[in-house]
Amino acid sequence: MLEKETEAALSYEPEDVRRFAQLTFTDLGWQTLRNDPSARASMPPVDTSLTFAHPDFGVALVDVAPARAAEPVERLRRRLEALKTRPSLVDALPIVHLPLAASDLWRLNIILDSAFASPASLQGKEKGWVDVVQQALLPESFPPSPAEPEPIAVESAGRVVSAASPRGSFRPWMLAGVATAVLIGAAAVYGFKAPGQQVAPAQPGQHAEEAVEPAPPSTGTPDEPAVAAVRPAQPAPAAPAPAPHQQPAPPAVAGIRAVAPLRQEAAAPPGRPGGAVGPSRIVVHSVPAGRDTAQALLRSAADANDEVEFRTLRVTPDRAVVRYFYRADEAAAQELAKRLGPAWRVQDLTRYRPSPRPTTLEVWLPRSFRAD
Repeated sequence: MLEKETEAALSYEPEDVRRFAQLTFTDLGWQTLRNDPSARASMPPVDTSLTFAHPDFGVALVDVAPARAAEPVERLRRRLEALKTRPSLVDALPIVHLPLAASDLWRLNIILDSAFASPASLQGKEKGWVDVVQQALLPESFPPSPAEPEPIAVESAGRVVSAASPRGSFRPWMLAGVATAVLIGAAAVYGFKAPGQQVAPAQPGQHAEEAVEPAPPSTGTPDEPAVAAVRPAQPAPAAPAPAPHQQPAPPAVAGIRAVAPLRQEAAAPPGRPGGAVGPSRIVVHSVPAGRDTAQALLRSAADANDEVEFRTLRVTPDRAVVRYFYRADEAAAQELAKRLGPAWRVQDLTRYRPSPRPTTLEVWLPRSFRAD
């Protein structure tokens, strides 16, 4: 039984799950399928934390809380149907969706074995279907529809010109003339009047010195004083936006660090003091036909103070292994493997997350194990 304090101390990260799949499921015949739900595709993604396939059982879509994919089984079947590669798979393929807590991952092999106990076995009926499912999960199998590029609108004297049109390609000096025309038109529309004579706006190509020359004297009444060339008061133009590299930094929010750590690794629970070999919790896995052999082995190999549990699965590795999960339990695993026999090897799963409680050892009997 998994300890409550161990469950509370563990944190889940996608990298933990990937490592877990590589360490524990390859030996059991399960294949981890590649899935990229973030990529664009013309069909909704199968957005699960893990996707497993076993040639003899089916597909397992695993979600680790708090993640919860939307209708993953239905989406996968629709993708298989759209491929039109193996129509018989659409309805016949066993697909299960398993929402789990992070603390359930270490016993996922038992959960999967139970989940596929009722569906009909695929053994000998379908060949090569795992590759078809992998193809259905890939976003490149359903490329998004090409979208029409939106034209960039350029406003010029009340007319919108598409950037894609040949007429939309302006030279810099043409843009200067257009901008001048827009300013003059705006002054005429909104009734901006100079109290006297205005300076003629600078024409394209005109030197700056010529642009500031005063206009000829006014032809108004003789008693009207001549007014020096003064531009009419215009509203202050908005300050230009700063360049991208000059953008001000966002204001700091009180109580929030600038950079937060992605994850704090949970401290490993204390193991055996000083590397001493003491009582262990031994979980023995075997196929149903090998249960008697497993019980006979552990009667002679386990210590009287060890806690031994027996579990039967339909799939076990091809080699005899003893697994340990904490560095402090390595000596106990080595000692147990030595007592089990020369064919037994020790497997280091200290990087496995989430881990069972300390002092836990796993014994895995191969499918065709024969005691000497």
